[in-house]
Amino acid sequence: MARMTIRHLDGDAFSVDIRQHRLFVDQRTGTGAERGPTPVELFVASLAGCAAYYAHRYLLEQGWPDEKLTVECDWLMRAGTPHAVGSVRLRVTTPGPIPATLRHGLLSAIDACTVQNSIRPPLPAVSVELADGTADPISVQDILHHQANAV
Repeated sequence: MARMTIRHLDGDAFSVDIRQHRLFVDQRTGTGAERGPTPVELFVASLAGCAAYYAHRYLLEQGWPDEKLTVECDWLMRAGTPHAVGSVRLRVTTPGPIPATLRHGLLSAIDACTVQNSIRPPLPAVSVELADGTADPISVQDILHHQANAV
């Protein structure tokens, strides 16, 4: 299993260590003192970045230029709770017109993006374990199981 480590810095800022890379996530403050994008912005950026990568690879495999390939991304939060991204729109701009014979393949390649596949059913299993220095680590699943049996 791959691993990354997230550490609190100060305020609402965290460092994210992934392999040899260090990123920063923060919350919007309105003061301009932010250290990085919000976690939600980073999530949406990972979707757009993955789509850009898959488009790039497809164009290269087809012998088509990709040097001016861009992906613009608009997104909205879902209303209410729980807080979640409600919609994402990707606009892929190619270096020039794509022949009709390649358009379907390009869209199919973008649709095969690993990040997008990860938010489609079956959804990935996410487990959370609390390691607070006590002898018995506890997970969210343990709490939910206990609550279900107490009813």
